[in-house]
Amino acid sequence: LNWSVEQFREYFNKIYDAAENLMWNGNFYSWIVGRDGTVIDTNAATDADQDITIALIFADRLVRNGYWTGHNSPVTGQSYAQKARTLINNIYSLEVESGRYLKPGDAWGGQSAISPSYFAPAYYRIFDEFEDTHHDWTSVIDQCYTTLQAVQPGGSDGYNYGLSPDWCTAAGGIASGVPASGPNGNGYDMWYDAIRTPWRIGLDYIWFGETRAQTY
Repeated sequence: LNWSVEQFREYFNKIYDAAENLMWNGNFYSWIVGRDGTVIDTNAATDADQDITIALIFADRLVRNGYWTGHNSPVTGQSYAQKARTLINNIYSLEVESGRYLKPGDAWGGQSAISPSYFAPAYYRIFDEFEDTHHDWTSVIDQCYTTLQAVQPGGSDGYNYGLSPDWCTAAGGIASGVPASGPNGNGYDMWYDAIRTPWRIGLDYIWFGETRAQTY
């Protein structure tokens, strides 16, 4: 796109303001909204919350480096940085179980139901640096890799083949009570959700040189 910096900022803010006005539920963003703007489910989806948070952190960096002018949420009045820190705190408090297990949302999941395609260890390193309240993101990162190393979708050594299931337990087993997917219908195949896993894990090697990500 042959857009100016100002055009990128304008469209970023349009999307952000729409999310604030239509989807913000006080802690996170409602995970699904109809085309008419009606909220279908107010529960959160951790992957989206993480992506929004990292986008706000990058937007704040553009402001601090003088490329963009600041912009406040039309709902909370917070700056990019303030909203990002609110989300980091809420993600850790409500979407991480026992200080290490990444839940798929704020209302369900945990050790018994995990989506590896939500693992974003590179983000957590940035959250750790950016936040103003200390959280143990290192334990979350380590658990992501521990779970990836344990899964065996299709009976194969998933970690060393770059594979992961759509859903699993924290110990790498077959999860229960998760959306059916894949040929076996139990979520333990690398299917529509899990194809995102190499992208999220790959970022940890590209950005931070994490050898566990390189192996995967």
